[in-house]
Amino acid sequence: MGSGTAFLLMVLMGALFLYALYFVVRAGVAAGIKQALPDSALRPTEAPPYDGARPGPDGAQV
Repeated sequence: MGSGTAFLLMVLMGALFLYALYFVVRAGVAAGIKQALPDSALRPTEAPPYDGARPGPDGAQV
């Protein structure tokens, strides 16, 4: 194996390691945020603005 091939293999393995590490850290941060915040902060309970709207004469929301 030449030095160029060894270098290319090292770069490829480093890129694969960083790619996997990105997903591990991303999942950990998401789990930490979900654990730290109350459920009401993640899912607001207010009604959507169109709640209670009725169709108008031509079908448009009024």
